[in-house]
Amino acid sequence: METYTRRELLRLFPMALMMVTGCAGPDSSTKGPAPPTRLRRRTSTASRTSIIPPPKPTLAKPTILPRKAWTSALPMTSRLDRMGCVTRMTVHHEGTNQPQVYSVVDVAERLRRTRACHMRSPSSGGMSAGDIGYHYIIDACGRIWDGRPMVYQGAHAGNSGLNRGNIGIVLLGNFDKSRPTPAQDKALKSMLEYLMKRYHVRSTGIYTHRELKPTRCPGTNGQLLANRVRAGFRTLRV
Repeated sequence: METYTRRELLRLFPMALMMVTGCAGPDSSTKGPAPPTRLRRRTSTASRTSIIPPPKPTLAKPTILPRKAWTSALPMTSRLDRMGCVTRMTVHHEGTNQPQVYSVVDVAERLRRTRACHMRSPSSGGMSAGDIGYHYIIDACGRIWDGRPMVYQGAHAGNSGLNRGNIGIVLLGNFDKSRPTPAQDKALKSMLEYLMKRYHVRSTGIYTHRELKPTRCPGTNGQLLANRVRAGFRTLRV
């Protein structure tokens, strides 16, 4: 076994120390090698944020005067049939020789009289209906009135088969003798567009009374109005 003098040990000691501790020196030996840096995965803001779909467009509903604005009477349900799926709409005119009315009070009275007439027996000039025959009424000022509840078939097109799934809309006035007012024109367009989108009925599902049954309704000028309105709806998506 080799022996070393004190002087030789002092000369060899720094070299041995470097072999043990490495080039970094004795201080780093106590800490050990630095741990590897952990890379954090960056997540984009878009992926962390939930994607919210844009809101669906709101279906604009025309202003409609409620049924209670003209009557508190309830339909006679024993005479009524359920509406079921809506597939079409029919435009009418009042067609009487009564003078046109404009005030809310006068229109309400006209609707009550119309309802009473519709509910009378055929021998008395009525239809034995369970309520006013139309679902909606448009007066000369363009006001839209709620008529027969939509859950029931109307009594406006001629028979149960024609009334099934058929929304009845009447414009007050006689359009063989006069023309619909501009306000009625605008209200009819608005109401039909709403109903078409609400029930997914195309323009081909809009009729006038004379197109379903031999009658003059809705008069010459009412027919012209309906033709014009339908033509404007041909490209409407429902």
